Amino acid sequence: MLCRILFCPYLALLPAVFNAGVIDNVQHLFDRDMQTLDLAQVKLEADRIIDLSIDVEVQLAVNNRLTAEVQAMLPPEANVWTKVEVLRR
Repeated sequence: MLCRILFCPYLALLPAVFNAGVIDNVQHLFDRDMQTLDLAQVKLEADRIIDLSIDVEVQLAVNNRLTAEVQAMLPPEANVWTKVEVLRR
């Protein structure tokens, strides 16, 4: 619900012709189980509604690769500040 509130006002800025199909697409993005929702995927799918050149699967693969690299740099039992320092590298 919060996502709809935050995202839908931006639709008013789009031309009416474009807006007609977009509202359905945006509602579809958030008509999912919020417990299993992949926020990265939803964000990329929302970006793709606006920019059709975005390849959601490629970007998810890049995100997954970067996540794996960061996790590999973390020592076992890393505290919050250690994680922040790893992300700053």
